[in-house]
This record gives sequence, C-alpha cells and structure tokens, in this order.
Amino acid sequence: MIVGEGDSGSTVFYLLSGTASALRYSAAGAEVFIDTFGPGDLIGEMSVLGGGERTADLYATSDVELTTFSGPAFISLMEKHGNIGLRVSRLLVTRVRRTTRRMFEQSTLSSKGRVCAELMRLAEPVGSTDVLQVSAMPSISEIAKKLGLARETVSRTVSELKDQAVVASDGSNLLINQPHLLLARLG
Repeated sequence: MIVGEGDSGSTVFYLLSGTASALRYSAAGAEVFIDTFGPGDLIGEMSVLGGGERTADLYATSDVELTTFSGPAFISLMEKHGNIGLRVSRLLVTRVRRTTRRMFEQSTLSSKGRVCAELMRLAEPVGSTDVLQVSAMPSISEIAKKLGLARETVSRTVSELKDQAVVASDGSNLLINQPHLLLARLG
C-alpha cells in the first residue's frame, strides 16, 4: 500500500516506473476498482488541490518507483508555471471523463456489454488492418475484479466471443478480429 483512504493529502506522487491501482471498499467489504496508474502519472493531486483526505487506497501492482512533491511545492509549481497548471487541469478532465464513462457503462450496459467495453478500452490497432489487439491480456479474474463482476461472467463472455470468432487468443494477447461485432454487443 502506498497511501490509504482517509490519510492526509499533503503529498503528490509522480510515478516513474511500475503500476498502481486505486481501490475503495464498500461497507460490506467489497473491493471497488477506481483507476490504474502507470509511468508518468500524477497521483494524489486531488487531495492536495482540494485540501482534503485521500479518497482511496493506492496499491502498487508491480515494483514501483515514485518521486514526491509536498503539497505546497506542487501548488507553487502550478502557480509559477501556468503550463504545469494547464497539464494538471487536462489530466483531471481526462480522469473525470474516464470515470463518467465507467459510471455510464455500469448503469446502462449488461454484464456482457461491460466486458466488451473493457476489451475495447484495452485494445490497440494492429497495423493498417481492422484487427485490434489487447497486449498482455489481463487475467479473467483481474477483469472481473475491475468491473465488479463474477469471474464466471467474464469467462463465459470471452468464451462466447471466441466461439463466435469475434476474438481469438494469440499467446498472451487477445486479438479482436471483428471490432464492429464487439461494439454491437455493448447493449
């Protein structure tokens, strides 16, 4: 654990290498995925800018290397260098958009639709073809945890997509051979 929910928000972290995840827990103890972070991401700027406590637990999901800024130093950098303030503002807008999209998907898509949306989110183009690829496909359990679904639901959905030749395994990667059919399943 890097920081815990409710901790004082007096430090901003800059992730130099590795990955981390922000998680919260429901009153019943269920883990709720908030976001993932990778090299180049800022973490903790919201509590410094908002003057409050941390809003989630932050866990390293691999070996990480971080550098830190005290809250006052971070705010001073933003005040003195408008381009830094603008970049932080854009970062926050990106996070709000990502969170809004996830909330919308959670509220409007079926479980299978949410799995399809996550696969599309993870996918990248392969050359000049219509094929997309999810490099280093996360485990079924990781996807289920991230989406708040049962592992069996994710496994069944991916198996159905494979049976229908919409997706195919390629080593540790997942190929999306027919992205238009995957998008059609978002309902």
